[in-house]
Amino acid sequence: MSNFTEEDIKNISTNSSYIRGVSYYENGRILSKEYHKNKLTAQVQGSRVYQVTIVNKTDSYGFSCTCPYDFGGICKHCVAVGLDLIHSEHNLEEKTDKNEGTSEKTSYLKVKELLGMASREEQEEFLKRLLKESESTKNRFETFIKGQLAIEEDLDITDIREQIVDTVLKIDLENVNRFYEAHNSRYYKEQWRILYDEGREELSDKLDFILANIEKYLEQDDIIDGWKFLLAGYEAARTEKINSVEDPYEIFYEGLGIEILDIINEEYINQIERYIDKNPPDKKVKLRMLEVMGNRLSQKQDEIKYNLKFFQPILLSLITKSSTATFFKNILAETKEKCKNIAEIYLKITELTDSAEKWEEYALNNYQNNPEISKKLLNFYQKNKNTEKYKDIAKNIFNNFPNRFDEPIFNYLKDKGNTSFLKKVLQHYLSRTRNISLYRELKNRFGEQEAENYIKQRRDKRIESQFYIRLLKEEEQYNKILEYLKENIDNRRIDYIVKPIIDIYPEECVTLLKNKISQYLESNTGRKIYKQAIQWINLLKNISDKKLEKKIDNYIENLLDTYTRRPAFQDEMKKAGFQ
Repeated sequence: MSNFTEEDIKNISTNSSYIRGVSYYENGRILSKEYHKNKLTAQVQGSRVYQVTIVNKTDSYGFSCTCPYDFGGICKHCVAVGLDLIHSEHNLEEKTDKNEGTSEKTSYLKVKELLGMASREEQEEFLKRLLKESESTKNRFETFIKGQLAIEEDLDITDIREQIVDTVLKIDLENVNRFYEAHNSRYYKEQWRILYDEGREELSDKLDFILANIEKYLEQDDIIDGWKFLLAGYEAARTEKINSVEDPYEIFYEGLGIEILDIINEEYINQIERYIDKNPPDKKVKLRMLEVMGNRLSQKQDEIKYNLKFFQPILLSLITKSSTATFFKNILAETKEKCKNIAEIYLKITELTDSAEKWEEYALNNYQNNPEISKKLLNFYQKNKNTEKYKDIAKNIFNNFPNRFDEPIFNYLKDKGNTSFLKKVLQHYLSRTRNISLYRELKNRFGEQEAENYIKQRRDKRIESQFYIRLLKEEEQYNKILEYLKENIDNRRIDYIVKPIIDIYPEECVTLLKNKISQYLESNTGRKIYKQAIQWINLLKNISDKKLEKKIDNYIENLLDTYTRRPAFQDEMKKAGFQ
């Protein structure tokens, strides 16, 4: 599809529609396609089968779809078909005059130079035209002039929540099951996976209402109203109506409400986070967003249970100064019974409103099961060069989160003396990363016997067998590698054992490999079997001992003669270059 790219599709779709459209395209949701000169029509499997039409106009491409999507930009079905067209060999003809010339690319001047070329009256006239032509541009300009607080709409979160609930309750789980019965032969998946994927897709369609409004308000730089829609979606997922929906096909194993929260977390929370990161709100906007949250926490009539940990990334990005910290601290004090599992938020508030001693006290009381607070506490003691306290808590933190903290703990303590704890941390770090340089560090710090003991411990752990061979190679203990090869010659994967010793013990390797290949071919048939055998034959051919070269060639010729009645074997050997 000439003159049209994936970037163009991104520009005419919302972020969520594009991401889902990519998924549709990659997962083969396009059922059929028909090309008609300048037009393409395609059938796309969504929660229903929808028809997408793409028309190549004179200076643009027109997209339409029979789905009900109407939230700005093209829908995911159009995205999928557009991507398919881009990556196909088809080009839609343009309806244009043959003599029509092509315009050269416009060279845009820098904004400052461009403004300098226009008088104030011309600038005002152009701005008026822009504001008349685009509602979105007008809204953003209003936000720029008045500030976000001035454009906040009088949205009722409870009303929005009920609207979302009513929409979600229309989900047709029967239709999901009908889809499975009609299309299960097209997918190489288990029944539960097909049902879940289709159910998730249908649910995402119902929730497009929330995301479209969040994206609309963020596009207008109105994060406060976008925040309200996010809270309304969260509350909808926690309502009794949603969580009491019957699911006879067990499509959503953990329940419809949990599934909605998962979608909100994946798509909607990220939208708000990215916006805040790119456009940090001022203090007044942050306070207003926290106030909106506080109002929902204090509501009595609906008894929606909030778990603030769900919103933690956003809340932490809002609580950045003592003013916002104090404000939210007061909110939490009034709704204490509803605020569980938010130690990181309380820690941030303490950091901004109280002394370092109070911060340390709170961190020490809450780090045990929280890796983020553990990290902050380690950094606190490291920054203050308090090695003794660092060591004390590092032992607990390492026991709780060894994979996450072995590296930073080792890097800080490695210059503080070789202790049994440091050895334990280094051994774990070495086993996790399998970095030979760390093995050398272990050997240099704690001696050859400790290094030898470490290698022995790896020997019987099948999951670490390749690392065991690398350690033996590092120590040039090739006799032990040969011994290990003999013990494990029946394993399918032996290449990593053979390669380090093939030129040190060539005759032994040849004998072991020949016996393995012959026995394998005698008792098995099939192309997969032959391809595996050829991998072992290639190991034989890698032996550089000239005395054995003729012996190996004769063995290969003998295999070809022995299995002349196995055409698949002969064919695979030919492909591998052995004929």
